[in-house]
Amino acid sequence: MPDARLTTCRLPSPQASQSHQIEKIIGSNTTVYVYDGDQVIAEYDGTGGLLRKFIYGPGIDEPICMIDCTGESDVWYFYHLEGLGSVVALSNTSGSIVEKYTYDVFGKCDVIGWGDDETWDTGDDYDGSVSPVGNPYMFTARRYDDETGLYYRVN
Repeated sequence: MPDARLTTCRLPSPQASQSHQIEKIIGSNTTVYVYDGDQVIAEYDGTGGLLRKFIYGPGIDEPICMIDCTGESDVWYFYHLEGLGSVVALSNTSGSIVEKYTYDVFGKCDVIGWGDDETWDTGDDYDGSVSPVGNPYMFTARRYDDETGLYYRVN
């Protein structure tokens, strides 16, 4: 099994620090995060290919949608938050819930996603701690890092 630990987190260049870009390297995989203020608005792979875009509401920690740009056409996912601001579900453009989230008292997330048949409760549903569609926002709508198991925010 390849080593999947975070090996580097750096600003790629002096110009990138002015445009708020942060690069994360895990093994041979590089992800570049582009910020607008305190919020990630786009993620790129190491070759410059666009992975995801994010749209936010007027408040801090208020994601509205995530756009997955890795396929032939973009896939839009919409966030559903509860009173504390935690993400409790993610829906697609047809309004179907594709992932559900529950939390323990310390913010540990349990992700439940529909299976390959895209139907709930048919025995192939996903149940784990990582979002199969790549959603990074969970407890109190903070960004969750799969590699470290920590929630991040920019200070």
